[in-house]
Amino acid sequence: HSHSDIPATRHGVPHYTTIRRTVLPAKVSLHRIILTKFKESLFSVTPVVALVCILYLTPLVSLTARELTVFLLSSVVLIIGMTLFNLGADMAMTPMGEHIGAGLTRSRKITALLTVCFLMGVFITVAEPDLQVLASQIAGVVSSTMLIVTVGFGVGLFLLMAVLKMLFHKSLSSMLMFFYMTLFALTALVVVNGNVDFLPMAFDSGGVTTGPITVPFIMALGVGIAATLGGRDVGENSFGLVALCSIGPILAVLILGIAFQASDSTYVPPILPNVSDSVELWHLFHEGLPTYIKEIATSLLPIIAMFGVFQLAALKLDRRTLGRIGVGLAYTYIGLVLFLAGANIGFMPAGNYLGQVLAGQSFRWLLVPIGMLIGYFIVK
Repeated sequence: HSHSDIPATRHGVPHYTTIRRTVLPAKVSLHRIILTKFKESLFSVTPVVALVCILYLTPLVSLTARELTVFLLSSVVLIIGMTLFNLGADMAMTPMGEHIGAGLTRSRKITALLTVCFLMGVFITVAEPDLQVLASQIAGVVSSTMLIVTVGFGVGLFLLMAVLKMLFHKSLSSMLMFFYMTLFALTALVVVNGNVDFLPMAFDSGGVTTGPITVPFIMALGVGIAATLGGRDVGENSFGLVALCSIGPILAVLILGIAFQASDSTYVPPILPNVSDSVELWHLFHEGLPTYIKEIATSLLPIIAMFGVFQLAALKLDRRTLGRIGVGLAYTYIGLVLFLAGANIGFMPAGNYLGQVLAGQSFRWLLVPIGMLIGYFIVK
């Protein structure tokens, strides 16, 4: 942890608070940090891979060796992507959130603080890989672009409300109760409106704010603001932002379900490719990678641009810090591209097929313990 004293003013009297910026330890070599991140990614994906391989050896699953090869290679690409992405999030997203939160709070310009928080909430959510995965599986209820924009707006609006809660010391429990009552009232309206397909999609959208981009940035932003504000409730103000921001996407998608009629299109599940040789396997990734390269660049560019403008206008960070953030953004970009490639080409299609096979058996109760194990290891 590196410390810097940030002068603030309280009732006309200079007041100093200490902000603790979470940074990767300088004495720890990069390869050891990468190894740690690799182990985290490996342990989260391995249970799913092991489950598919075990079922492949049983008569329950009729996977071919070629389909299993596509799945295994996609899993490797997914693990590498998660490793680089998580490293980049520590090096770039968390410091960016803390610097922006602290810098805006020191400026004492509430309008600028709220505007930037709203926009960053939208941009960070749009770049979230969890949202990209969800949008690709919404069964044609609404367009993926509409869902992404709606969820991003919901997170941005509630990040703004979370910051207002910190500035004016409002009760987190009261805000949560009010918005959850509003949420369930909207749920009833969606049911009355006949758009019940929006309900599972809305509540799944709330999970986007627990993604690997959104959580580090939102929590770091809260820590930066709370540390700069100071006071006795610094610890309390540092938390609760993710809880509030998780409500935003649910409310936004429920409102979308009231305003729009769901499409009648049929969901077409992803199919696990059956390649004949290594050349066809290479073509799968060769055709998919350009799409993800473009998508991730479009998602990350607004975040980088806004941080660049803020750096020139207010932050004035030194070159070493900027260089570290730049390297972290490069890791984030490469990691996201590989993550989406591995997830969409082989990992999700295999999961979809596995769910269909198990749900079609007479002993469907196996889905319950399997789901519990997968959930445990992924969260762990």
